[in-house]
Amino acid sequence: MRLQATSLIHFGTMTLLRQWQTLYLPSPARPVSHNHISRGLTEAPFERKEQNMRSIDTINEKSNTIEAWLRDRGMALRVDGGRVMPRTVQLRLAGSPFGPSLRDHLNASAEEIAVALGVPRIAVYSDSRTRALYVEFPRPDAKFLDLWPLYRKVQEQYPIPPLTALLGLDTDDGAPTLLRLNNWLAHHVLIAGAVGIGKTALARTIALSLAASNSPESLRLKAVGDVLYTLPHLDHLVQDWPTALVAVARGAHLAAILDDWNGEDHRWLRMLESGNDRVHLIAVTSNVDMVSQWREVFPTHILGCGAEPAGYAPLLAAGDFYIRSPRGTTRLTAAWVDPGGSVPQTTDAAPALLERGQ
Repeated sequence: MRLQATSLIHFGTMTLLRQWQTLYLPSPARPVSHNHISRGLTEAPFERKEQNMRSIDTINEKSNTIEAWLRDRGMALRVDGGRVMPRTVQLRLAGSPFGPSLRDHLNASAEEIAVALGVPRIAVYSDSRTRALYVEFPRPDAKFLDLWPLYRKVQEQYPIPPLTALLGLDTDDGAPTLLRLNNWLAHHVLIAGAVGIGKTALARTIALSLAASNSPESLRLKAVGDVLYTLPHLDHLVQDWPTALVAVARGAHLAAILDDWNGEDHRWLRMLESGNDRVHLIAVTSNVDMVSQWREVFPTHILGCGAEPAGYAPLLAAGDFYIRSPRGTTRLTAAWVDPGGSVPQTTDAAPALLERGQ
């Protein structure tokens, strides 16, 4: 059966053969706190009212192709819906009962399925909450998830708490994902993955999201590396150690963004060992061995391509991550900030930072 244009954004009753969520911006909802990670829970999916007919036809074609591939191999499965993410498309499979063995079998045939679909690669994974099985592949028209429209939308619904960064959207349900640095589970964060998968961009998102929600008197930022090189006049930035330490001594929090961190700088090691609850480290590394080496120091890991947790499907797009913490593992579609955006010139951070997104 061919999908109609209206069915692409319909989600709710199981009356249609294929039902789709298009995840870009949240509909009105109040984020619910889950300790260090807050997620906005909605009664309705995120929707976009207009869709390109060519995109609908492409999704229909891919759905029919994978159904034929499964049918030829004796698998009584069909595509009954899915999600259109900014950078990937996820086809949800339904039919006969399935478990890890089917997922592993399909992942073992990933190259063959990708050839049939005409895409460079695919991944098969189970939704961590619903246990639904998805076949995921990159979008040829991949888009960035812009931080500032998302930030404004979340702020309208539920003010972002202090010392909390907006990371992006939960890949499984499209809920806004917030990172609370003033909780012991996310006091320090390690972002790891291969080169060029969006680690520094995510660190920039964290830094500017924090700056938008906190005054320079309550939060200072210390950037090491190229994370904020285009924003030298950001009021929250401190350029030297004495200024940073004085700010902490006066009661401000310090978020140190460490790009290309190797774990060998003894100054940072001493800060990690000091136990000062007003100092937070967000370290970025391409050395995936550091994930296990520093597990006890960084309770929360944000893991991109090349550093996926054991047993989880490979990530297909830059800007997609797993968030692993003592509370569990979730998927993240990270928000993005243009590094060449406007420089705020005032201590009133939020209006100045949001100006470029208007």
